[in-house]
Amino acid sequence: MEDNWKVTDNLLLYGGMRWESFDNMNGEGVSFVEAKNLKAPRLGFSWDVKGDATTKLYGTLGRYFIPVASNTNIRATRGEYSVDRFYRYTGMDPVTAAPLGLTEVGTPLVNGDGKLPNPATVADMNLKPMSQDELILGFQQAVMKGWSFGARAVFRKVNNGMDDYCSHSAFQRWAEDNGHPNFDSGTMAQCMMVNPGEDVTLQVDLDNNGKLVPVTFPAAYIGLEKYTRKYAPLEFSLDRPFDGKWSLNASYTLSKSKGSAEGYVNSVINQEDAGVSQDFDFPSLTHGSEGYLSNDRRHVLKAFGNYMLNERMRLGFNATVASGRPISCIGYVPYDAFDYDDASGYNVASSYYCLNAQGKSELHNRGTFGRTPWSSSLDMSFAYLRKFGTHKLTLQVDVFNVFNSQKVTEVDEQRDYSRATTSDVEGRLNLNWRRPTSYQTPRGVRFTARYEF
Repeated sequence: MEDNWKVTDNLLLYGGMRWESFDNMNGEGVSFVEAKNLKAPRLGFSWDVKGDATTKLYGTLGRYFIPVASNTNIRATRGEYSVDRFYRYTGMDPVTAAPLGLTEVGTPLVNGDGKLPNPATVADMNLKPMSQDELILGFQQAVMKGWSFGARAVFRKVNNGMDDYCSHSAFQRWAEDNGHPNFDSGTMAQCMMVNPGEDVTLQVDLDNNGKLVPVTFPAAYIGLEKYTRKYAPLEFSLDRPFDGKWSLNASYTLSKSKGSAEGYVNSVINQEDAGVSQDFDFPSLTHGSEGYLSNDRRHVLKAFGNYMLNERMRLGFNATVASGRPISCIGYVPYDAFDYDDASGYNVASSYYCLNAQGKSELHNRGTFGRTPWSSSLDMSFAYLRKFGTHKLTLQVDVFNVFNSQKVTEVDEQRDYSRATTSDVEGRLNLNWRRPTSYQTPRGVRFTARYEF
């Protein structure tokens, strides 16, 4: 629902309200997360300051709800079981390259038991829906014929972030402290959807008698840091709309992106498991997580435009210059962590505890080990346009990264060599820490033919 109100000839106010509901179900159609009648208000204004459309002030304020990721529906409600085994080998098959002479090393790492969780047990009964508040204030000024300059400030803040939590020791401790000696946390779902940093209410078999009862576990027992994310950019732009001959748009953005989670994925360890990342699986994984996020690029300059050589030929360009992303020090949860027994089953470095030069685990906040280099890229295009009556043919060639810039875009952020070598005496260091793992995409060419009729 939305309505506009023209207060004066120069001032327009508008407001709206969006009602929405979410119902997330397992494969059998049983709900495990449901949110009804969520109200998301929107407000805004636009003021033609001089009444001649040369100077405009505007602003918007709104809330936007973020639904549970589809991937979460699958991962949180299905049975999961995996086994990691490690081997030494003596050679390789000359044809298939398969390893030969295998000898198993250590003990297998078992994750899950394959059982389907009860949908009533996989999410906090009081789970608050995730949302984002956004405030925008800006102005636009005509500076000369056909040109306009603009500036705007934006602020976005996540509310009630949600993710999965996979530690059972907190529930076991609470039960022991509150007179339930028969409680077995193994009867619970492997992981539960929660609002990190908040109390958690779950249906549990508290006395191990087969009866589920609602229990609220205090946030102090759960031990998770709060889910936070704030994004604050200041944008400046210069725009000349296409007039039949040429157009140009240029912008500069100064911004900060900070918090304990960047969203549904984790770029530090390149995890794309939307909505169920490792970020909040165990309390120790959240220690030091507050900091500048992987998508924090303090400075970004962009420019793009088109120029008609004649009625049939068009040139275009798109240029970007950006500062680097933050670098973190990632390692394994140390042996003296209170939730080590839970976190030690992960063979992927996921915590902000990492080894120092002496091989001892230290806690460092996210994004405090420098940044990747600045990068730049220029893309150009040439198009041939031809009309055949009401039909139109466009033949276009695009050249991406014209100067074939090869700046580093990502580095190895893992400081610990492996789970097995992160010891309580002297751990082994990963010598590739902070070395490049990814570069800009090399120069490429694309040919396109389009016929409109």
